[in-house]
Amino acid sequence: MNLVVRFLILILIISSGASSIGQTLLRGTILDGETKQPIGDAKFGISNQGIGAITNKDGKFTYRKYHHVLSEASTFEVSAKGYISLRGSVDVLRKLQNKRGKIYLEKISEENIHLPQALGKITVFWDASSKTRARDTEREITFLKEFLTTKSGAEVRVVIFNESIVSNTSFSISEATTATLIQLIENVSYKGYSDYSLLEIEPADEILLFAENKPMFGTFQLDQNIPVHSINSGLNTISDLYFESLADFTSGSYKKLRQNEHTMTSVTNESYITGQFLQGEMPVPYAIIAKEGSLQEFNTDAEGYFKVPATAGDRLTFYSLGNYPKTLTVASKTLYQVMAVPKAEQLAEVNLKASYKRSEYAFDSILQLDMVEGREVPVRSVHKSQFNRNAFTIGDAIDGIYGARSYYSPRQGQTYITVGGGCARVFVDGVEMRVESIPVHLVENISIFKSYSRVLPCPSRIIVTTRLHKDRIDQRLRKKGYEQLKNNFYTEEVPILNFDAVATDYLIDVDSKLSTKIKLEKYRSLRKRYKDKVDFYVEMALYFYQLDAGAAREVRNDFAFVANDNVKALRILAYLHEHAREFLQAQKVYTRILEMAPNEPQSYRDLALMFQETGAYDKSLELYLNMLGNGVPGVDFTPLHSVLSNELQRLINLYKHKIDYHRLPNDWLVTNFNIDVRMTATWSDTNVPFEFQFVNPEKRFYNWNSDDNITKKALKETTTEEFVIDDAQSGNWLINVRYTGDENASNIPPYLKYTVYKNFGTPQEQRQIKLVKLDTQIKKVTLDSFNYSKTQP
Repeated sequence: MNLVVRFLILILIISSGASSIGQTLLRGTILDGETKQPIGDAKFGISNQGIGAITNKDGKFTYRKYHHVLSEASTFEVSAKGYISLRGSVDVLRKLQNKRGKIYLEKISEENIHLPQALGKITVFWDASSKTRARDTEREITFLKEFLTTKSGAEVRVVIFNESIVSNTSFSISEATTATLIQLIENVSYKGYSDYSLLEIEPADEILLFAENKPMFGTFQLDQNIPVHSINSGLNTISDLYFESLADFTSGSYKKLRQNEHTMTSVTNESYITGQFLQGEMPVPYAIIAKEGSLQEFNTDAEGYFKVPATAGDRLTFYSLGNYPKTLTVASKTLYQVMAVPKAEQLAEVNLKASYKRSEYAFDSILQLDMVEGREVPVRSVHKSQFNRNAFTIGDAIDGIYGARSYYSPRQGQTYITVGGGCARVFVDGVEMRVESIPVHLVENISIFKSYSRVLPCPSRIIVTTRLHKDRIDQRLRKKGYEQLKNNFYTEEVPILNFDAVATDYLIDVDSKLSTKIKLEKYRSLRKRYKDKVDFYVEMALYFYQLDAGAAREVRNDFAFVANDNVKALRILAYLHEHAREFLQAQKVYTRILEMAPNEPQSYRDLALMFQETGAYDKSLELYLNMLGNGVPGVDFTPLHSVLSNELQRLINLYKHKIDYHRLPNDWLVTNFNIDVRMTATWSDTNVPFEFQFVNPEKRFYNWNSDDNITKKALKETTTEEFVIDDAQSGNWLINVRYTGDENASNIPPYLKYTVYKNFGTPQEQRQIKLVKLDTQIKKVTLDSFNYSKTQP
């Protein structure tokens, strides 16, 4: 089997005059050109990047936008009261990278004074996205009506928007036109999400923005010389900082039309409940807590303690490995002890004695299985070379690997290890010991036995083998390739995954309707019931995609509003957009994810790839160069180097003349790049366990486990792996998938985006995307099969 996974080591030689930035990170000082004194409260902004930076009293600013990169069209503007504004190109911006440059402004004098004339124009942006009950639109309309009475004769442009522009109308203000304008707003239907990238700034004296929340998608493209006055009648204060920053940067204002301060305080000062989640007497660490009616998620800490914003009547569900979901209905009290319900009955612990018989033991590094006398056992082995760096104890060495977690209990004065959320006993060379009892430098191997049977109160085992043990595990198989392994012949009969199967009650209900219109009406009647169920929106979007693009788009827009600030849900939404080839929408979602998760390397990679699809080639190049050169401070892209280098090579091969390729080393400007078949697996939840199996035409198989991926890339926050078939055996290949975790282990089910490319990186490239709900694939299924023919030279 000649399945090649390419791990390319990239050495980028970038000249000092061609620096790049994977995010926009600039530092500078703004000074008076004559006196060389610092200018406080000066504004620094970059085109198409929204709210900029304001200098401190020393004239210094730091401008950092995780989710934006510079393009060749980027420009900047610097302004300050009493000074002439300064504008410049991207070349000047790059000189500010990683060093504090100086910018000098010229004072306004009688000789150069140029006061802008009033235009008599006003712009009103009205956010018509889905709103809470607290938004008082009647009060906002009254405010607008009173404002317009003071602007008689001026021209007003009213833009009503959500995920699209609902209305864009201009009026010359009079009593009659004001009435027409107010009627237009009163008839607005509030739905979907807000996309601020749709708003175009035209010359005006001032802008009025009526909105309850900050932008969900897109960036408000500002002119720092046009004041923006934000008006918010909602009760939630989460977006206050955004609106206040908007007012500061544009010299505008922020008006809060709250019903009354007492109501506002009662809503925004959230009530919290606290407690501990236990299984018997043992804490359940890192459990997920979901609040019914939303996609908000919280977690227990290392000792099972939690603090969650909730009030009487709220329903919270606790998800943890090996246990059934546990629902708590909040009452008037604020302290709770929640008991987990194991998925199997617990029995009293029984000590067994048996004579010792050495078994033939080997670790199969490709199948990621421990074998005892040729039989598979549920053990994961961690060699000392795989231990976490700077480990002092056994717990430190394996913390975060294969579901093992180490935590110290001050009350008991000792360290505990859990596996998959359940407690584990530690045995060192066959003797049960405390975790602190053995120095980690003596340890050769640690085997993690994860049990879900719940036969014992602490069913899982940590088996530690030191270099002093006479029966040290033979590690030689780790050094041998999978071709040398025995018994890897594929003999299974595996069903093919049916993507069109209609199974859920709500899909059966919708599918029974005769026309697309009636089906869509039925979906609308059901969505309130399932507003916190991600799989409902995914299945509906995929179902309507086969019938009507507009209907599918409506479902995805509804899902976008529900997903809001949940990164896992937003990733799934982006997968849906990609599946529907709505790449611009996917780009907006990935931009939001990067804004929310700037420390995860996956966020940058997803956006860079989407820039290729939307034609933002220079932005894509910026990101790839910096990811491969580790140019984003604090983010390690090493685990993604193979994926990134192949995708950068694709960008060069297909779009060389649309990027500034002079910034690249000559070695990268090859003309014969081609990968016969490239498959990528991208999943929505970092911790989801699943298995990929590849079967070649000779019926030899190769297994890849995401658990092993977590070990190699511990805490790297990457959720993409690539597999390349190049110059391999011709014939039929099978791709199987199996979920290896617990059913209902999370409030948000994990999804896999499987993408297969043929002739990757060439003009003949073909691509297919499949979306799979992983936790329903408990039994192995065939995800894909294709006939591979070796490319002739």
